[in-house]
Amino acid sequence: MYPDNLLQPVIPPIDLQLSQASYLEIVEKTNQQLSLWYNPYGVMVGVLSLTVGLLAIGATFLVYKLSSDSKKQLQEEKDEHQRQLDEFKRATSSALEVAMEARLQLVQEEGNKQIEALKKNASKLAIGQTGDLERQIHELQEILEKQETTSATVPPGSLISAESLSFLFWYGKDCKRYAIQTDDVFHSWFPSVRFRPLIRSLSDAQVAAIPLAGNITYRAGTRLIKIASDTKIYAVARNGVIHWIPREETIVQIFGSDWQRLLVTVYDVLFVDYTVGYSINSPADFNPTEEERLHELP
Repeated sequence: MYPDNLLQPVIPPIDLQLSQASYLEIVEKTNQQLSLWYNPYGVMVGVLSLTVGLLAIGATFLVYKLSSDSKKQLQEEKDEHQRQLDEFKRATSSALEVAMEARLQLVQEEGNKQIEALKKNASKLAIGQTGDLERQIHELQEILEKQETTSATVPPGSLISAESLSFLFWYGKDCKRYAIQTDDVFHSWFPSVRFRPLIRSLSDAQVAAIPLAGNITYRAGTRLIKIASDTKIYAVARNGVIHWIPREETIVQIFGSDWQRLLVTVYDVLFVDYTVGYSINSPADFNPTEEERLHELP
């Protein structure tokens, strides 16, 4: 048998202050955790975040659905339009073929009619034109014979005169004649007797056989010209081009103080042989010596 004190449990002594502090610490932590769950602002933020997430998922699904449906609808419309276009092409092609065949048949019929008409008139035209062709050939042969005779006696670059005409012609390199209408135009080109080519006399028929190409104009740089109906004074340049000189001082600078000895009045009917170019406003615009050197007879 054991003593009675051994049978009773041994209870250690309890520190009341330590136990009370541990209890308070546990209670405080519990309150902190509970405050997180029951904080209305935290709950609201959580609910809103969840709502936004669900809305985003729903919107994404809706966009995908709409995109898929739209793509399918567009493809169906495209197929329908393609089908209608193919039908239209087939219908149009058939209509065009019919129209082209009808048009071709009309053209062929009209062409056959014109061919028949030409065949009927061909013999008539041939008979009527044969005489004209023979006459034209005969005239051309006569002209060629006259030109051959002229070319054999007058070389290009010669002065020629006709029996019944008072002025001379220049026989150019192109085997055409150019009229020298006045003595002053002649002297602008041949101021010295020593350098004049021989004047070859031809009959009126021989001169008439040479094609007339135009008139010889004043040699460039040698004359100032005007017409009676206009006071403008022009300097003569190459190839029948003339240039108006608005100021007298410019004329003096270019042609000297005695420039009036170079001024001639041209008949209105001969003025049309010239072409008006740019205006001369300074001596740099016109060099009479250079113009005269470069100007040549045709």
